[in-house]
Amino acid sequence: MGSELNTKTDKKKVLRGYIALAIGTIALSLSPILVKSVDAPTVVTSFYRMFIPAVLLSFFVPFRKEGSASGDSRGISALFPFILFPILAGAISGMDHGFWSIALTKTSVSNATVLNAMAPVWIALFSLIFLREKFSIKFWIGLALAMTGMVFMSGKGVDFFREGFNEGDRIAFFSSVFYCGYYMFTRLGRGHFSTLKQMWISDLACSASLFCFCRIMGCSLTGYSRPVWIGFFMTAFICQIVGYFALTYALGILPASVVGPTDELHSVISSLIAIPVFHEMLSLHQAIGCAGIVIGVILINQSKIKQIS
Repeated sequence: MGSELNTKTDKKKVLRGYIALAIGTIALSLSPILVKSVDAPTVVTSFYRMFIPAVLLSFFVPFRKEGSASGDSRGISALFPFILFPILAGAISGMDHGFWSIALTKTSVSNATVLNAMAPVWIALFSLIFLREKFSIKFWIGLALAMTGMVFMSGKGVDFFREGFNEGDRIAFFSSVFYCGYYMFTRLGRGHFSTLKQMWISDLACSASLFCFCRIMGCSLTGYSRPVWIGFFMTAFICQIVGYFALTYALGILPASVVGPTDELHSVISSLIAIPVFHEMLSLHQAIGCAGIVIGVILINQSKIKQIS
């Protein structure tokens, strides 16, 4: 009877994880739309996207005792030995955004986005080598389909590899390693911190990291118009407070090897949203890419769901 109850509880927990993952993916799919609408450098938008939630959370998270992912109720002081996990998650996330912003100045948006989205490959390899996670053939086929779909989403298909990598492409590819690091350290941090504490500490560290990139790139943090500030706050609320809160919650339940590839669905949703908003119709290459990502993500989740339920 007890084991049956635990099985039901575990299934409900996994379901909550997938619901959070779905919410996070949908919220993040609005990110390119919002960023494109904000008349400011990408790295500045990324800074305020992290900084605004960090400031807001600072008013109550440090004084709030709440359950961690493992069910404990501890303050920050009791969790101090593990605070490195959310700090690294935030700092590395800032480096991901920073290098990606630099890449955007040196290569196309599609190339930068596709190469940055290689993170699930590193997540899978890291999980295989260091976490001893087991992956079936179905998982690897799904991952290959999803990554190939991302290449086709660039609108170039096989020509993406024929053209060779320029400096911006190499920087974007390098940023994908940091994107992987964000997922892995968030997963580790969620073993000790609640969603809010993990997110608050990470956002503070990410803000500091992005502030350095803003200074390096010579981007001003002030002097923007009212519509731009509204855009900063909308990006912070939708993409960070809703999107990354949901992803952070999901990473406390689901493995990074599932969350990372599934999150790539946001590129498909973004492309579909862009059709009515910006009248950007999908080309045949992009339609094939969307199908590859969707089928790949389905295979990945089918291969892993038995292990996490």
